[in-house]
Amino acid sequence: MKTSITGAGRTLGLGTLTLGLGIAFSGCAASGIQVRVVNSAGAPVTKLTLSYTGGTLTRDTLRAGETYRAGIHPTGPTDVDIEFQLPGGELKSQKLRAQLEPTLRGSVALTITPGGGVGWESHLSPRNSRTPKGTLELPGN
Repeated sequence: MKTSITGAGRTLGLGTLTLGLGIAFSGCAASGIQVRVVNSAGAPVTKLTLSYTGGTLTRDTLRAGETYRAGIHPTGPTDVDIEFQLPGGELKSQKLRAQLEPTLRGSVALTITPGGGVGWESHLSPRNSRTPKGTLELPGN
């Protein structure tokens, strides 16, 4: 199984990828966006590619039920383009209007559905935001 990340004209091999993702998840996770792709299509998909401004993620095969996780660091405002091949050979592609920016942090979850559709949701906030935590109390009647 081949996995690679391409950014700024360089391709990283699996060994470098493992080290790089380890660094991203250990100390720099808050400075980027975590992407999760879940294959709920009921069969493996191949030639998975996620493209965004500043890089590309590729995966040769994503087995049925498998989840792929990676950190990305967009270099400018960007959507996410996803492309993959279904078991019958049909190539699927979709532009996700995720509106990612370098100043955001959080996560984007993509789900490949039966028939090759893609559902997605994002949980993003500005990098320097301080969201207050506490309990929301509703006024009494």
